[in-house]
Amino acid sequence: MTRAIRRLLIVFLLLCYSPAGYGEEVFFSFSGAEEEMVESTHAPDAQPQPTSDPDAQEPLEVHLLNVASADSILLVKGGKSMLLDAGNYSESDRILRYLDELGITKLDFAMFSHPHGDHIQGFAAVLEAVEVGVFLEPTLYENYGGEGADYLEIIHGIMEEKDIPIHIVGHLDKMDFGGATIQFFQWQNPDALINNRSMIARVSFGNSAILLAADIGSHAQKALAEELGTMLQADILKMPHHGMASYTLEFHDAVQPKLATISNVRGNEAVEEQIGRLEARGVEWMLTTEGTIVCTTDGTQWLIKQL
Repeated sequence: MTRAIRRLLIVFLLLCYSPAGYGEEVFFSFSGAEEEMVESTHAPDAQPQPTSDPDAQEPLEVHLLNVASADSILLVKGGKSMLLDAGNYSESDRILRYLDELGITKLDFAMFSHPHGDHIQGFAAVLEAVEVGVFLEPTLYENYGGEGADYLEIIHGIMEEKDIPIHIVGHLDKMDFGGATIQFFQWQNPDALINNRSMIARVSFGNSAILLAADIGSHAQKALAEELGTMLQADILKMPHHGMASYTLEFHDAVQPKLATISNVRGNEAVEEQIGRLEARGVEWMLTTEGTIVCTTDGTQWLIKQL
């Protein structure tokens, strides 16, 4: 099936309602793209096979949390949970309330994409309040900056206190996540700025995939697109750098998203420019600042819900 035909499969759900405590919920659904590239050999993944493990059949949930103009993403699949980034410290109460509402008292994994405050500060509260099995830390590099060092020192101290093990994640590393697959990508340029060395993650289940693009800028987007090509392909794209980084054509052609999410507000000149690029390329978009976005897939079709 061609990408053009798949794009026509977007179906907007006609039901909207206002449950207590959340306000209006907005839904739509669309078919997942064909799983094309996750191995470095560019060989397509096999189709999901029947399994006796009931967890492997559970849907993948990706919760893009409303933490103002910052990033925090919760993954849930097959009894496993992971918090990727934790926003600013000022928004940590929102994350803890959300975890409590979902009944999550333990995170199997936690990880930051890069050591900037709007991605890492909130872990100071989260690690104190919630049990964490393993902390995944991206490959860092020398001279990653003053504020990053300060925040890392704080959360490393908490992890040492609580005896939370740290596992280093590198470029092209891949992990099983409750029957889904997470593959990590990082621009291998030691001279790049912190944002451009962000660890991005492609989360796939069956024929469905979402790309969490952290804060990579145009240079990293172009370099990764050239290196990885359609290994980056995904139905949904978390826009790089809160919708403020230039969304390059090279990166778009590699990812080919149907939907983009933006952790920012309207009115910012850079954000408006990227929204214009998305619309010109036929990509639907949503803002997490208008409500947490929950993306759920059974491996064949996505259901998108905004709280």
